[in-house]
Amino acid sequence: MATLLYRLGRFAFRRAWLVIGAWVVILAVILGGGLLLGGKLGNSFAIPGTESQEALDRLEAVFPSVAGAAAQVVVVAPDGASVDDYKSAIEKQTDEIAADYPVSAMASHAGEASSIVSSGKAANAGGNTP
Repeated sequence: MATLLYRLGRFAFRRAWLVIGAWVVILAVILGGGLLLGGKLGNSFAIPGTESQEALDRLEAVFPSVAGAAAQVVVVAPDGASVDDYKSAIEKQTDEIAADYPVSAMASHAGEASSIVSSGKAANAGGNTP
């Protein structure tokens, strides 16, 4: 094995430009193939025939407003601060999340931190995806 690695290293050293060119060609082929053959990325999935997919389909048929996934972002204020000090930043983050992801409903509780967490140190923002 050591002899093989020695020969490979000696070849790469003596023909450095050939090895570099080969790596560039290989990289171009991989990237080109990825661009040509790669499909469009999606952010939804389904697994037909599973019990959980059947439950989601049934939920969507009966209660379409609550079907889909839900996510929750929790913001915690640093020591010595309150969530109320960061209302504008939390609202900005909520708006960015709503703009970047297909959400059907979005709620920010930045102003209601005292009702969510009694210490006023955390707030949440959640959304439902269609």
